[in-house]
Amino acid sequence: GKGGGKAGEIVEANRLRRLQETTEAKAAQLEHVKRTAPRDMTTNPAALLKHLEDLRVNAQQCVRDGVHSVAIDAELTALGHIADAIKRERGEPGASARHVKRAFVALQRVLVGCRAFVTGDRAELLAEMAGALGFSDLRAAIDGIAKEAAAAADGAAGGGKDDDKKDKKDKEDKKER
Repeated sequence: GKGGGKAGEIVEANRLRRLQETTEAKAAQLEHVKRTAPRDMTTNPAALLKHLEDLRVNAQQCVRDGVHSVAIDAELTALGHIADAIKRERGEPGASARHVKRAFVALQRVLVGCRAFVTGDRAELLAEMAGALGFSDLRAAIDGIAKEAAAAADGAAGGGKDDDKKDKKDKEDKKER
């Protein structure tokens, strides 16, 4: 029947509208977390940890609700705070090691939970952050994932069967190298 296509379009339009509403709601929640950040988090380690935890929870809820772009923004915000803390505490024994571990875990969460959404500006920011924190392997991984995600987006935008064959051949070529 001809009617099936229309129903599918309506379902898809509703899904996109819901996603848009959820994205706006989660972005607003993230803004709230940022606005209500403890004023003393630069001097009070407990306040910083609480704020990082709030950002992590926000990111986790975003992933759960399928709003990965906002999740990445939340993790990037946390990474910024962690990088600042590392700069502030240079020379304090043990301080920077803990922060570096926190940053590593945050980057890992992004790469595991939001892999397909590590593209464009967000990918660049994540890669810069990973590089600045001394994670050259993670930086390389992020660059690789961003290329992968961009290629997948190109494919979804109407790459034909020939592209698939080419990808397969590229993969085989890589294995041989």
